[in-house]
Amino acid sequence: MSTTTAAVGGDTLRGTPVRARVRAYFASDSRRAIQTVLGLLWLLDGALQFQGFMYSRGFIGMLTQMMPGQPTWLGGSMHWAARLAQGNLDLYNTLFALTQVLIGLGLLYRRTVKPALAVSFAWAVVVWWFGEAFGMLFMNMANPLTGAPGAVLLYAIIGLIVWPNDRPGGLLGVRVARTTWVALWLAMSWLWLLGANSSANATHDLINAAPSGMSWLSTVQNAAASLAKGNGLVIAIVLALLSATIGVAVGLNRWARPFLAIAIVLNLAYWVLGQGFGGIFAGNATDPNAGPLFVLLAVSLYGLVPVDHRVPATARSATGSRRVSSVAATMVVAGAAAALLAGCASANKTTSTTASAAAGGSTSMAGMSMSASSVKSVNGIKPVPTQALASTTWQGMRIQARAMTAVPFVVFNGTSERTIKPPAKTSFHLMVMLNDAHTGVALPYAGVWATISKAGKVVYDERQWPMLSAYMGPHYGNNVSLPGAGEYQLTLLISPPVSARHVEYENVWLHPHRVNVSFHWTPVS
Repeated sequence: MSTTTAAVGGDTLRGTPVRARVRAYFASDSRRAIQTVLGLLWLLDGALQFQGFMYSRGFIGMLTQMMPGQPTWLGGSMHWAARLAQGNLDLYNTLFALTQVLIGLGLLYRRTVKPALAVSFAWAVVVWWFGEAFGMLFMNMANPLTGAPGAVLLYAIIGLIVWPNDRPGGLLGVRVARTTWVALWLAMSWLWLLGANSSANATHDLINAAPSGMSWLSTVQNAAASLAKGNGLVIAIVLALLSATIGVAVGLNRWARPFLAIAIVLNLAYWVLGQGFGGIFAGNATDPNAGPLFVLLAVSLYGLVPVDHRVPATARSATGSRRVSSVAATMVVAGAAAALLAGCASANKTTSTTASAAAGGSTSMAGMSMSASSVKSVNGIKPVPTQALASTTWQGMRIQARAMTAVPFVVFNGTSERTIKPPAKTSFHLMVMLNDAHTGVALPYAGVWATISKAGKVVYDERQWPMLSAYMGPHYGNNVSLPGAGEYQLTLLISPPVSARHVEYENVWLHPHRVNVSFHWTPVS
């Protein structure tokens, strides 16, 4: 990689073709080209933050659904941030978007690259904490297929590597940059081996739960999910070994460039199958997710791993000593990463529920796996990580079903209130949200009935209450108790909204609609 990003003056470029001038300004060397791409990605994030959905309660809901089951300090801080943002969402979301736009513009303008990167580092910490819950690492819910350990963390690492100075590897330097790569990939290898990510249908379920928004993408994802069905353990072991090999090969500079190419291909596959292009085409994305960032990180490492060549015998001693020190540094950072992840696991041993969702018109979906290991209970109720059960669209209505920790709620009948507390054996709280697929606006006045069966026998058959929530907005929900572990089938019967309608909702939602999803449930012990 070129180690300098020289200033380009007007006199130097005067009289040269426009294309040459543009290239000289935005891509004069590899480092400057990566700065430019990074700036464009920040601009994309800012544009996505300006979407109408981000100004709705749905955005607050995206933040709060990550809170159940988090360590107290993290869940509490996220709750504070969500309440703060909700107090004046128009103002705060506009500031969020403008911050990212300004970072992007700063990276594109040569004279402001350093301050833009400095701001991006601080913003990355804020977003990784309050917006991504540290990649869900503290709940053992992170999976490389869906973007772990978090896109915004990669923004910061790439920024450190392409910091404009005369040192290869920017602020990190070559050795630390490679070591950081090793730590990331060993962490990803470890994540693949988590119980929730290596069960028989874990990969199948995650691909099914990935966002889409395009028919051809749904077709590709459905085909990949079908191939992955029942092969989750094999897939997890293979990808864990491959991830570890990619990390170590680059760290030791052994066939590093071929393995960087493999990393690029692998993350493009993750981006399509497990991340659905970050959900950009589904209308509620905040960023393109980790796929493009891992590709850009691999490109930034490419110039820091020169092609290996034979070392003369007289130079092997010195080279060997340098390599030993490099290996030692790599092992120290890798060990620190492993210790951090182990600490996360011991801090909260809630094993994730692996999501399922689906595609298709009349809506039949397969495959959520829900499980949890031993965790502390609150008033007899143990935390259940919030997970998607279903997500589909019916005539412009987005239907989403989620499972979360069981909660008490109040029912008001027009004259009095009564509190409904979940029994100690309650499995989870089922939450169903109906929204306009284009605007994100909640759709009230409908009816939702949920039926859950096991082996053909109905074990739950209840109305879902119309509910109000400060964070989730209007939705439908109820607590669910299941008789034990096993495979279950959930059917949602959506009755049309009974109300006067503006003309944009004419001739839609005139008949009931069914949504079907299967899932595996393992009770919290």
